[in-house]
Amino acid sequence: MTTVSIAYAGDRERIGDPLHVLGTIALAGTAPADLALGLPGLDGRGVREVWRSTAPVRRVGVAGLDLAVAGTGADTVCFGMIRQPLAEAGASGPAPGGPALATAAYAAYAGMLAASREAGCPNLLRIANFIPDITRIEHGEERYRSFNAGRRLALVELGYDPAQAPAACGLGCRGDALLVWFLAGAAPGCNIDNPRQVSPLLYPDRYGVHRPVFARATVAAGLLMVSGTASIVGHASLHEGDVSLQADETIRNLDALLAQAGGLPRDALTLKLYLRHARDRDVVVRRLREAGFTPPVAILQSEICRPELDLEIEAQAVLAEVPVLDTLT
Repeated sequence: MTTVSIAYAGDRERIGDPLHVLGTIALAGTAPADLALGLPGLDGRGVREVWRSTAPVRRVGVAGLDLAVAGTGADTVCFGMIRQPLAEAGASGPAPGGPALATAAYAAYAGMLAASREAGCPNLLRIANFIPDITRIEHGEERYRSFNAGRRLALVELGYDPAQAPAACGLGCRGDALLVWFLAGAAPGCNIDNPRQVSPLLYPDRYGVHRPVFARATVAAGLLMVSGTASIVGHASLHEGDVSLQADETIRNLDALLAQAGGLPRDALTLKLYLRHARDRDVVVRRLREAGFTPPVAILQSEICRPELDLEIEAQAVLAEVPVLDTLT
C-alpha cells in the first residue's frame, strides 16, 4: 500500500530523500520549493510543507502543472501543483467577459482532473486553494463565489460528482495567480461529515448560487486530512469579533471530526493555523495549548473566506490503521 506523509521544514533545513518527495510548498519564507505561497509567517521563521510517499516518485510532464506519481495499480497516488494566472476579463472560459477568478478556477480544475486521470488517479483526495484577494468584489460578485462557480463547472463538465469532492481549504493569498495543490489516487478516499455542520452542498442561497464543493475531512493514503475548519455551526458563522470564542467553536468542530474518525485524541492532529490578524496569535495559540493540541507547525496570516471569521485551522493525522467510520459521504 502506498501511503503519504506530510512534514514541515524551516528555510534552512535540508529536504532529504528526493526520490520519495512528491512536492514542496513554501507556506512562508523564501526557501526553494516547488510552489511558493509566500504568506506572512507569524512564528518568526519560514516554513515549507513537504509531501512524501512511501513508494518512489516519478515526475510526469503535464502542460500547466507539476505532477508527481508514486506506486502502481490500485496503490497509485499523484500529487500536483498549479499556478494559474488570473485571466483578463474577456478571456475564454466558463463566462467570457466575466470574473477572472471563475475562469482561473475552471482552468485549474479542468487541468487537475485531466492530469490526475491520465496518471491513473481519478479520485481526488485532498485539495488546497489559495485565492488572491479572496473577498474582493469583482463584477458584482465576491471573488470566492466566482471561484466556486468555476470550480463546480469544471467538475460537472468533466463528469466528476461534486458530492465526492474531498477535504479542501480556500484561503486568501497575495499576487495575481490562483495557487492549487492536490493529492489524488487510484483508489477513492472516505469522506467524513461533521454532524455539527451542514454539508457545503446544502448551504442556502445566501452563500452564493454555486455552493462550495468539499468534504469536512477525508481518510486516504494513511492519513486523516481535515479541511479548513472555523467557527461555523450548521451553516452560520458564530462569534463575530471574538477570536477566543471562535477558537473554542473551532475546537468543538475538530473534536466532532475526531470522534467521527474513530475517536482519535486531540494531540494526534498536526495543525496549521491561519489568522486574519497577527494580533490574535498569542490568544489562539494559548487556547489550543490549553485544550491539549500539539502547537501548530505553521502560523500564517491569511484572509479567511468569510469576512466575519478571524481564524481557520487545517489538520492531518497519521493513521496506524483505517478506522471504522459510521458516517461517510
